[in-house]
Amino acid sequence: MHSERAEAELKQAQAIPEATRRLLLWLPAGTVIFSQLAGLETLQGLMTPLGLLASLLALGFLYAGAKISASMIARLSSAPRTQVHSLLALQICISSGMGLSQISKLIPSLTPRAQELIAMSQRTGAALQTLISSEISASNERAISEQLTQAKKLSVSLLIPLTATTLPAFLLLTIVPMIIGITQ
Repeated sequence: MHSERAEAELKQAQAIPEATRRLLLWLPAGTVIFSQLAGLETLQGLMTPLGLLASLLALGFLYAGAKISASMIARLSSAPRTQVHSLLALQICISSGMGLSQISKLIPSLTPRAQELIAMSQRTGAALQTLISSEISASNERAISEQLTQAKKLSVSLLIPLTATTLPAFLLLTIVPMIIGITQ
């Protein structure tokens, strides 16, 4: 249940950058349609040689913005959620009834945190299985929290490349055809 709630929060946080991306990339096309419906003859202006050049440049800007923003969002989606593989392996070994000497032979490169938990268990007498489970839960919580923070930051940082590419495309698809229409 906890992991389902965390997954839902992550999807919600990732939906905001996706919606921002979609809105900004479709804005120039929507503007062309609305300006045409308003009688500004935008499409006629875009069919002239200068208008076609402006359209190609605008499409190039939109393509660049789409690629950059997609890669930024993909990096967020593909980020590793946890770094607890060693702890999971240790937990499996303990659950199967293996002793620490057997585990150290089987998994010679335990992480420093796993070694700390073993030492703490030996010092305090606390059940190692419980300590490992608690550490796995805490690590998962930290990873989810970090991903939520990154998704929220992405919403803002995504505006930089999208604005840098969408604004010129918007201007090329609206201002250039309008000026062509006025001058003809």
